[in-house]
Amino acid sequence: MTSINPESLQKHPGSRGLEKCLLGSVIVLFIAVAAACVFFFIALQGMQLETERKKDLDLGQNCARLQARTVLLSNVTMEWISDKGIGQVFVGEHFSYDKDLHMLNTKAQGVFYLYLQMAVKCTGPYCKTEGRVTVTVFNSEDGDGSVALECVIDIPANGTLKPISKNCVGLVNVRKGNKIYAHLTFSGEATTDWQLDNTDFGIFLVSK
Repeated sequence: MTSINPESLQKHPGSRGLEKCLLGSVIVLFIAVAAACVFFFIALQGMQLETERKKDLDLGQNCARLQARTVLLSNVTMEWISDKGIGQVFVGEHFSYDKDLHMLNTKAQGVFYLYLQMAVKCTGPYCKTEGRVTVTVFNSEDGDGSVALECVIDIPANGTLKPISKNCVGLVNVRKGNKIYAHLTFSGEATTDWQLDNTDFGIFLVSK
């Protein structure tokens, strides 16, 4: 029967040092991998934030929102408020508003989304006859204006005094230098106390 030497069961001091070195290497490698993951995550977040910032910047440059200055119902080219700080009015860098001609000049081209938030309200006793209010948005190129969007509100003959609103949207292909303007048309009694109320127009780039 072979006898077992108890000293042979004890680990050699050299093997203990090797295990400590391996364990230390594993810990250092783990810390290095964890640090690399953290730095990668931070860098990725930074790139995402920069991308979102650029998107927001592009959106700000490629959009405009105007508020109607015209309120009386008649047949006229509509005037718009374009000054920043008034309501939610905003004119991006790729647009400019001509206050004399009441036109929005475009400095970019592409497919644009248009929206018109239109409303009328009764402001006096003469509101009990029917009528039709139409706002037509034109996309003009070299004086040739084509209809880009049309929004219609019918005032009923039942004498309602409640405000009436309507939202209209559309897509239009706009070239650099085009002019966007809106014409108001009213058919009904000349003496009426119906007026435009909280009417806004907006445009923003969808694709180039």
